[in-house]
Amino acid sequence: MDFSPLYISLKTAGLATIITFILGIYAARFICKLKKYQGFIDGIITLPLVLPPTVVGFFLLLFLGKNSFIGQFLAVFDINIIFSWPATVITAVVVSFPLMYRTTRGAFEQIDKDLIFAARTENCVPCGVPPAGNTLMVHDKGGVEVELRSSFDGVGIFTKRNQCTVSQH
Repeated sequence: MDFSPLYISLKTAGLATIITFILGIYAARFICKLKKYQGFIDGIITLPLVLPPTVVGFFLLLFLGKNSFIGQFLAVFDINIIFSWPATVITAVVVSFPLMYRTTRGAFEQIDKDLIFAARTENCVPCGVPPAGNTLMVHDKGGVEVELRSSFDGVGIFTKRNQCTVSQH
């Protein structure tokens, strides 16, 4: 029995999921911070949700085909994407990306900014907040007080410059 179709499907789904996960989080974080053109860019990003799959596939053929700018650029390096395994990954990412993006953006929009501002009044400073909705706040009331706001998986860190122990509430 030939398991190559199953292997190709699992490999495509796995790689597309990883790419969509990473790009979806960063795109949602970026769009949430934008002030101008937020609605326009959001509409472009979520367009594959409302278009039929055949139309999305047709647009991908137009953008990646041999006569397109991208196709001609790749032809210089003797790379052909159309009807190849990378094309299946690109298609899976394009179709699934809006779902990840919308879910993640909804999580980012639910983050209570007042908690972050309250932490800053306690002399807690952000130390590189990764693109996620959880917030780890570090205080020094004889220790570290950890608060995880569970909007999405990830941790933003606020630290204080004194001794700390860990307590959770």
